[in-house]
Amino acid sequence: MSVLLTGIGEDGVIGCKKLGVEGSRCLTETKESAIIDGMPSRAREFVPNIEIYPIENIVKIISEFCE
Repeated sequence: MSVLLTGIGEDGVIGCKKLGVEGSRCLTETKESAIIDGMPSRAREFVPNIEIYPIENIVKIISEFCE
């Protein structure tokens, strides 16, 4: 699983895209929940299988994944 949260740049987007191609689940924040929407915005634009959730939902998804 890859998770892109608040941030700038696109290094995380590149890694997330590669992981997605390999079958990993890819998550990012909504524009509304990101403090800085640079990297999440790029992920929503360039990662085809990206799942978009508010931060509260991402916390729940990660918790369930780790159980």
